[in-house]
Amino acid sequence: MKFSVGVITAEQSMPKIRQAEPLMTADIELTYLPYATMRQLGEVYTGNAHRFDGLLFSGRFPYEYVINHCGSVLKPHDHFELTDRDYYKMFAALMF
Repeated sequence: MKFSVGVITAEQSMPKIRQAEPLMTADIELTYLPYATMRQLGEVYTGNAHRFDGLLFSGRFPYEYVINHCGSVLKPHDHFELTDRDYYKMFAALMF
């Protein structure tokens, strides 16, 4: 039996996050749920959370946004974080 996991992430993070997909086990079926704005983040969560066995947020910020604006996350969930070095490297790449 495969577990379904919804990955809630910013659209611009999708290429980097997909690079980690081969590291996942075969027992997980990932579905990406990208958002472009904070309003959309709330809509993505409320419209899709019920569909999955668990949720993975791409960082503390989207996780805390959902907690503060949508209420408690009732499914098993977690979030991952970029290191400061990776964050600033990505920020610099976006600026230039």
